[in-house]
Amino acid sequence: MKKNLDIKLMLLGLGCMGYAASVCSYFVTRTQNSFYESAQAFLGVVLPFVGVVLLLIGFFHKLKEK
Repeated sequence: MKKNLDIKLMLLGLGCMGYAASVCSYFVTRTQNSFYESAQAFLGVVLPFVGVVLLLIGFFHKLKEK
């Protein structure tokens, strides 16, 4: 797994999107009362976009062979 940076980036992107879909979406629909809930709601909005970017980078990443 040392040279599989593309697979690692794609898995990280899927993890970001899965975390945002499962955990953070609850806090987006809820009335925010504390800083923690507001931070989770912000992550629920931002992480899917970060996940898509990581998926695209991992998909088009080419390793230079020596």
